[in-house]
Amino acid sequence: MFRTKITMKTNLIIATLNRHNNLKCCLNSISKLNQSFDEIIIVEQGDIAKTKTVIAEFNNLNISLYFHSVKSLAQARNFGIEKSSGNLVFFIDDDVELIEKNYINIALNYFNSHPKVMGLTGNIAKDMQIFNRSWRLKFYDWFFLLNGRSFNISASGFYQNNWGKVSQQSCQWLPGCNMAYRRQVFEQGFRFNERFIRWSSGEDIMFSHQIYQFYGKNSLMYLPQFCLHHFEEKGNSINEINELKMQIIYGFIFWQELIYQKSTFNAMCYLHSQIGLLLLSLYPKRLKSKPYAFKTLLKSYYFLLKNHKKIINNQINYNQFILDND
Repeated sequence: MFRTKITMKTNLIIATLNRHNNLKCCLNSISKLNQSFDEIIIVEQGDIAKTKTVIAEFNNLNISLYFHSVKSLAQARNFGIEKSSGNLVFFIDDDVELIEKNYINIALNYFNSHPKVMGLTGNIAKDMQIFNRSWRLKFYDWFFLLNGRSFNISASGFYQNNWGKVSQQSCQWLPGCNMAYRRQVFEQGFRFNERFIRWSSGEDIMFSHQIYQFYGKNSLMYLPQFCLHHFEEKGNSINEINELKMQIIYGFIFWQELIYQKSTFNAMCYLHSQIGLLLLSLYPKRLKSKPYAFKTLLKSYYFLLKNHKKIINNQINYNQFILDND
C-alpha cells in the first residue's frame, strides 16, 4: 500500500441521472479500494428516493447526496464543485468500476511529487468490441478527423486520445469519466459550461482544455496506472440522435471559443473534419448500425449554418433543437 508524504483531503464527485444499478456497481468498487475518499459527493438529477436506497447499502463510505433539478451533467458537476472542500477533487461517471485498488494513492503520490500538475487522468479500459475498427476506418479517422495517437486537440477542434499507452504523457484535455484536479483550478474560477444540458457532450473537453491553455504544457497529465473500467451501454436511437446533435453544436461552441482564434487555417481544418464526419456516417458498417446519422448531421449542419452567429452570441435556444426529435 502506498504512503503519502503530505496529507491531502480528497473529494469524489459523481453526477448521475436515474442509473441506480450502475451507481450501485460503481460504489461497490469504490468500497473495495485500499483507501477511502474523504467525501463522496453524489448529485442526482432524477429519482433521489431510489438513490437514497442505493447509498444506504454503503455505510462504510462517507457519502453526501444532493438533488439538482436541471438535467445537465455540466451543471451537476458544477454543483458538486461548490459543495466540495478537498485539496483534490476527483470526477468519475456513474457507469465506471475502479479496478485499481490503489486508485486514490496513485493520484495522491503523483500530485505530491509533481506540484505543477493541475489535472490527472489515466487509462480507461472499455469493452474491446466497441472499438474493433478496421484499418480503413482508422485511416479515415486519421485523415478526415485529424485524429493522431496523442491527447491533443487538433485545429479542427476534434480531440485525440491514446488509451492503453504504457507511459505517462502530457495532455491537452482530460476525459470526464476519469479525472482529478487540484482545488486551485476551481479557485481560479474554472467551471463546466452550464449551457450544455443532459449528458453535456464535450463538457469535459472544453473544461480541461481551458485549464491547459491557462497553465500550459504538462499541467494536465496521463498516468496509465491511474485506471478504471468504463461500461458503455448501447443507447436508444433517440438518445443517440440527441447526442449527435450535441456533438455538432457543442463541438462548434468549443471550437469557436477556444480553437478558432480567427485563423483561416483553423477554419479550413474545421470544415475538412466536418465533411469527413459526414462521409464517415456513410461508411457501410456505421450506416447499418446508425442509419439516422447522415440525416441528423445534415439537419445539424443546416441549423448551424443558419444560426451560427446567434449560437456564438448565445441568442438562440439551440438546446431546443438538440432535444427536438421531429
